[in-house]
Parts: sequence; structure tokens; C-alpha cells
Amino acid sequence: MATMISVLAVGAAVLPAGAATTVPSPTTADSYGSVRNILPAGQRGSINTLQLAQVLTGGGLTAVDGKNAPPNHADQLELYDKLSTKRPAQVTEGVVDDLYKKAGFVPEKVVSTSTPKTGVTIVRDAYGVPYITGKTYNDTMFGAGFAGAQDRMFLMDALRHLGAGRGAEFVGATPGNIAMDRAQVRTAYYTRKEAADQLEIIAKENGAEGRRLLDGADAYLAGINAAQDQMCPLGLPTGPDCPAESLALQKKPTPWTRADLTFVASLVGGIFGKGGGQEFANSVYYGKLVKK
Repeated sequence: MATMISVLAVGAAVLPAGAATTVPSPTTADSYGSVRNILPAGQRGSINTLQLAQVLTGGGLTAVDGKNAPPNHADQLELYDKLSTKRPAQVTEGVVDDLYKKAGFVPEKVVSTSTPKTGVTIVRDAYGVPYITGKTYNDTMFGAGFAGAQDRMFLMDALRHLGAGRGAEFVGATPGNIAMDRAQVRTAYYTRKEAADQLEIIAKENGAEGRRLLDGADAYLAGINAAQDQMCPLGLPTGPDCPAESLALQKKPTPWTRADLTFVASLVGGIFGKGGGQEFANSVYYGKLVKK
């Protein structure tokens, strides 16, 4: 999902045509500086059955130091740990290179290149971060969905079920999961049709731009589904790249639809919107601690 947000952010950053006369055109990819970040533990959040077996049997794959885990699963832990030893005043321009990885639009080192479909190219750097190029806007959105599923297929699957209030039937009917489903249903209950219709309604309210964004959402969904088909062939929870969790729970991948986007959005909105993510309660608690 982070990949989709990044792609949308790129589109939002494009200057309107009228501004071209006052803002000089960039001469290089870094004309306006660069961005750095850390995404612990790593870019990849999906582990296949072979990698899991190696971890469980002690086959040299652990995340103790972030270096001998499966590729790109924990290689940013050390960066994050190093940052935690610094006080804010110590994070100066001179040490930024050692504390963060580059997060620009051009990879420092290309490790892999793939073309999931004509018009779409996904390049990954040494940290596994995807850089997506599309011939069209929809091609780019397809690539975002494809790369996102490659990195987070099972997590994304879990989130859409949680957003639909069906987490317990997906990962297990524990008291905690049932309680979470009940809370989600109270916050944002939608039938699948109601959830899907929301996207169509928003698109109609926003004219040509709304239709363009809806087409992009459909392309994003197509990318997710294409990645699932590639990772878990024949719709089975098996395959060399199928998430180990899917096999363990015997969950066959099902196609993503517009409704699933609404379910995930409602879950995130409930977490950060309902009650402000507990920020008010935390502020009150902090005030009491200060008084003591």
C-alpha cells in the first residue's frame, strides 16, 4: 500500500502548466535536493515456505542483526537502531547519509528489473525498494499494485478482511479477533456492493478527474491480482513465491475488487480517525503525569 501512496504523491507533486514560467525546470533528478527514509524492518514483508523453513530450522536465516534474514526483510533494522542512539540535535546534515537510505526517484543501484506487462517496468534497488515506470498513468498504477502485492500480499489480504469485519474467519476466531471484527463493524459496516459503489459515486462527483482516478484504481487492482496469480498459480496457496501464511492457513487467494479498497480505507480511517488514534486520551494522560 505504501507503494501506491508513493505513486499518487508523485502525481500530486507535478506543477501546473502556469507555474512553468516562474519555476526553473530541473536539470537532474536531484535538482531540488533528495529525500531519505527508513522502513524497518525492511521492504519485503512476504516470506515463502522455503524461506520460512530455513528460518525455523536454523538454516542461517534469522533477523538477529538484520543481515542474514531473507533478502530485504530486515536489512533496515540496523539503520533504525543506529538512529535510536542519537538525540535530535545530533541528527545533523553531516550524519544523515549514515542514518538514512536514499529515497529519491532514481535508484542508486539497480539490483533487479521486471516487466509484469507491456508498458510497465519495475526496478528494485539494493534495499528491494520498487521504482515503477509506466507508459501511461494506468500502467504505473498497475505496477504499484503488482509491486505492493509482491512485498505485502498476505498483509494486504489480512487488512481487507479486517476492514470487512471478517478477520476472525480469515486468521482464526480468537476472542481478540472477534472483538476487533465487532469494533470494525460498529465503526464502518458496508455490504460489498455498498463498499464498491462508494468509489463509483466519488468518481461521478468529480467528473473527468474522478473517472481517471477510478480507472487508475481498477488498474491498481489488476496489478494486485496479476501478482497473486503469479505468486500463487492456479489460485492455490502454494507456489515458490506464495506467502507461507497462506499455505499454513490454507487460504486461497481471491481476486481484489473495488470493495476491498473501501474496506482497507475504512480500517485505516477507523484507526487514525476514530478518537484521533487515542491522541486526545494520551494528551490527557500526559497532562496528569506532568502535574505529578
